Amino acid sequence: MIGELEYSTFFVDETLYLPELTRFIFVVFCALIPIVFMNLLVSKTLHHFYALQFTIMKLKFSYVSSIYLELDGSLHSFFDAVIDT
Repeated sequence: MIGELEYSTFFVDETLYLPELTRFIFVVFCALIPIVFMNLLVSKTLHHFYALQFTIMKLKFSYVSSIYLELDGSLHSFFDAVIDT
């Protein structure tokens, strides 16, 4: 993830202004940025998972309600036929 950063400039070259502070900031950056990116990736993945789960739940409820409505209509037809005879 951070392989394209140029380490030789920070760890070999001594012409930096405040080299200790620069190296410290660079190391902190190299340690924290992959963690932040992975947390963002995981949170985005979980968000998509929960959105998909919610969509599936809505489809399931619509399917079950259509089955109930179909059953209700057929029961009315059955009871009408029984009562008429």
